[in-house]
Amino acid sequence: MRQSTTSGLSFSYSNFVMFAMYAVIVYFMGVEIDRGWADFGDSLKAFMAILLAAMGMAQVGSRRVASGRALVHCGWVSVCLCDTV
Repeated sequence: MRQSTTSGLSFSYSNFVMFAMYAVIVYFMGVEIDRGWADFGDSLKAFMAILLAAMGMAQVGSRRVASGRALVHCGWVSVCLCDTV
């Protein structure tokens, strides 16, 4: 019982942090669009680049063997998104 409670709380906390960060990023995107600093397409590209880079970094943390490969893919995604601008 105790281990399952601890696991459930840690899982819910990690999900809360993840979705709270998504909310902050989307809010900041709305502020940038509202003030005319960026348009929706640029903001969405930046959001996706941050999201995919974070996923790649999470894979690096969970699999130390594949760390070089994950970093290469993160770099490739950021290059592809930057080249489309």
